[in-house]
Amino acid sequence: MNNSSNKKDTLLPSRTIFSDEDQAAIAKISTLARELTGVQLSERHQSMISSRLAKRLNELGIESLTAYLEYFHAHRFEEAPKLIGLLTTHHTYFFREFSHFEFLLNNALPGLIPVIKARGDKKIKIWVAACSRGQEAYSLAMYLDAHLKRIDPSITFEIFGTDIDPESVAIAKNGVYLRNDLKEVPLPLLADHWVKGTGEIEAYAKAKKSLRSYCTFQSANLLELKPGSPPNEKYDLIFCRNVFIYFNQDQISKISKELLDRLAPSGYFFIGISESLNGLKLPVGSPGPSVYRHKEAHEATLVKPSGAQPKKTASSKPSVVPVQATIKPIRVLCVDDSPSILTLLKQILSKDHGFEIIGTAKSGIDASQKLKELKPDAITLDIHMPEQTGIEYLEKNFKAGHPPVVMVTSVSRENAELAGRALSLGASDYVEKPALTNLAERGEEIRNKIRCAILAGVVPTASSLSLDQSFQKKKKIEKLEDKLRLIVLPLSSRAKLKSFFKELTEKQPPTILFIEGAKDALPALADLLSKETSVKITASNDIPSKLSPGEIILLDLASTGAKLWDTFGKKLQTSILVFGDVSATSSEKILLFHGSQLILEDLGSGTAAKALKDVANDILPATSFAYISTEFFSGNQQKKAA
Repeated sequence: MNNSSNKKDTLLPSRTIFSDEDQAAIAKISTLARELTGVQLSERHQSMISSRLAKRLNELGIESLTAYLEYFHAHRFEEAPKLIGLLTTHHTYFFREFSHFEFLLNNALPGLIPVIKARGDKKIKIWVAACSRGQEAYSLAMYLDAHLKRIDPSITFEIFGTDIDPESVAIAKNGVYLRNDLKEVPLPLLADHWVKGTGEIEAYAKAKKSLRSYCTFQSANLLELKPGSPPNEKYDLIFCRNVFIYFNQDQISKISKELLDRLAPSGYFFIGISESLNGLKLPVGSPGPSVYRHKEAHEATLVKPSGAQPKKTASSKPSVVPVQATIKPIRVLCVDDSPSILTLLKQILSKDHGFEIIGTAKSGIDASQKLKELKPDAITLDIHMPEQTGIEYLEKNFKAGHPPVVMVTSVSRENAELAGRALSLGASDYVEKPALTNLAERGEEIRNKIRCAILAGVVPTASSLSLDQSFQKKKKIEKLEDKLRLIVLPLSSRAKLKSFFKELTEKQPPTILFIEGAKDALPALADLLSKETSVKITASNDIPSKLSPGEIILLDLASTGAKLWDTFGKKLQTSILVFGDVSATSSEKILLFHGSQLILEDLGSGTAAKALKDVANDILPATSFAYISTEFFSGNQQKKAA
């Protein structure tokens, strides 16, 4: 397995001011890119060109863009593919623009299959004309492999992928991707097509021969296609999505004509959802968003409207309208105790996207009642919730006839005890919670997985779970003496501590507990909390000289916070959990512990711990605190939330 499959473009800090010499060199490089690829790069791309070439200049030991141009012309044959790879965009992911996959299943395949059977070869021929690193081709392979076996197992398919960048083609042929990239794939479609890497590449997965056998890849320049030149087959499906945004209208027209020349008479031509062939005067019709057919094939599927017909005249054309079915929105019950996540889900599962949230619930108990009342088509379910967790809900309620459940939770999908348990209990799929920083892609993932779960049925098969199970593992905190947990809360939030400590099942790092307003009553409060939480809590007026794993000490934050940072904060890996809303004074003390994990409670009001929000790693319900803090100590450190 080759771990180069997820190679990202190296983006150095953008330069906004360029010397005249640099600008001239960038202009010449833009011209080269246009000549080699047709990609239109303008003055606004100067920073992108400079940053993407920076690493290459460093590899070559070249100090300026002007010197690089000289090098390029002296080594054009070897360097041209490198330049193409650097300046062509490869932003893609599995099952991008899922509506096209749904159109393929519901509209294209029913019409194509009889044609293909009549043709005699019983094989759907597909061309992915800008395959990048292969995600789109493998997405189609997984999708068709799953659905053709159900629709008509006598039909098979082959996928031909081309891209201008030889390095991208090599990655596609290799079929190796980061496990995190494959999390986007709806679970029923993973089947048994992927295998986990080992050793240094254990974070990767490789497509098995069962999937790769459908796909072949080759380098090709769409601007160099000519009548009769390879590929010169007739394809039933051609995908050229999210490519035309980089070309001008003349180039789009030229490429489209060549692609349409290779499209079978009954075939379908897909471009990106944000792209259009309108205004190009091509002989096509459009049966769906950014989907095109030869004009004759499209018009053959149109029917006359019912009712009175307009009077014909010598110049009138036949009145035709496409047959369209009214599609009802998918009705979803969202179960989560986070007000912020529910707000994001309302944006993701909107009517504009074909969904309707018909209700929300904050616990499993609430969800079971809402399920009876609302009868949703699908449920999104969190794991950590008060009263009844998502796991407990599935244990009690999931049985035949239950609507599909897609887990949307902060728990890592690799967690064997929680994520693995949820899937084994019948959850159809799993998505790690969205945030504002990844809302578009994570939102599409959630929608895709709900749609796929409804279509495929509710219970995952053993084969679809095999890859997840190979990556799942139990977390264990190592070197407890090198870690420290701080918990800060107002007295009014102390009831939440019982649930927090109850969830900590293994040996834990030392914990310092700060309760606002408890300075003069630390011993009495420590005794009270010990009884309420069933864990031993010791009060102290000063920080100890040494902290021991498992001990819990109640201190006064105002008088000991700075000393605690100087004594332990600089040395130990620290997780800080803030329950409820805390004062400005407490916030100042917490800010001393820079570089620590900082998690705030999601109160839904938008005002909690305002001074801390800009530096917090995340804002979550208190029910998730124990898990998130333990994950941090186990090695899964979170990035700072935006």
